[in-house]
Amino acid sequence: MQSKIEWGKLFDDKSAPLARVVWLKDTDVSDLILVCPHCICDGTTFVTLMSEMLGLLDKPEKELSSICHLILWRDCFRNHLKQVKARF
Repeated sequence: MQSKIEWGKLFDDKSAPLARVVWLKDTDVSDLILVCPHCICDGTTFVTLMSEMLGLLDKPEKELSSICHLILWRDCFRNHLKQVKARF
């Protein structure tokens, strides 16, 4: 039922985050619902994000690290363009 409620909620509040995490806790089994619009992440990114979150839930002692300093999007984009141009 909660998944239907989340499906119907819009992200129209200008000050609210563009993602929601809902924890459906039960005595035997719990579910984690991650809700965000496509402008935040596509399907592949969503699966990666959910996998990372579940990994942290499994091993909370794991240290978080940022990949922002490892990957410069500008450089990735330039490299991609070079590869595309090389094909033609």
